[in-house]
Amino acid sequence: MLLEDLAAQDITRKDIYIQFDKLIGIENSDLYNGIAYNELHHIDPEENKFIFPYEMHPGDIVYDGKTYYNILLNYNIYDDVVLVKLKNDLATHTFQLITDKIEAFEVNNSKYKRISGNQLKKIPSGIYKILYTDEIRDIVLMEKLRLKERKNLDDKVTVYMYKKQNSHFVLRKYGELFFLQDKIDFQKVFPGSKKEIVNFYKEYNSLRKSNQSEFMTKLIELLILKK
Repeated sequence: MLLEDLAAQDITRKDIYIQFDKLIGIENSDLYNGIAYNELHHIDPEENKFIFPYEMHPGDIVYDGKTYYNILLNYNIYDDVVLVKLKNDLATHTFQLITDKIEAFEVNNSKYKRISGNQLKKIPSGIYKILYTDEIRDIVLMEKLRLKERKNLDDKVTVYMYKKQNSHFVLRKYGELFFLQDKIDFQKVFPGSKKEIVNFYKEYNSLRKSNQSEFMTKLIELLILKK
């Protein structure tokens, strides 16, 4: 019953914020402190740099300490920036938010979080997709999506295309960040599970090559359940 009450409170709080934004006008919010976005390049529509190729989707975002709901947004993977589409009485504007002010956002049932990196641990700063969360054990597996840019001259116009690269994976365990890219990294973080890690890499080698995200998630689940 308590969980249902808390869920109801969250829904009520969300509705209140939505109504508040409508009352003051979203154009008066901090979201308008972003940068007006203009794409400078001709981008291939099929191989572009966004999580949503053709349109923005409604999502929730925590920006500069405040949560905004039902905001049309998109994530530019290559440049690591979030775009939002905002309306006022006169027109619709697309803004590029200041990445350092983004805490997290959720869109299409996927959650993303910005983290500050650590050069010594090879962890890049930026926006990460959350793959797995265990709140009780304070463990979060995150994926840094990556793209490689290439250019093609088509009818005297340079077209920019973006191809998926292997992601970077980061694990937050008890408040500390760890870079995870291979079984050696896993064995350092989970020294008591070296045998299980080696066996998993052997058994799921084809999955590792075809779906890196699913492979990492399944391995983390295995290691967590073992404890």
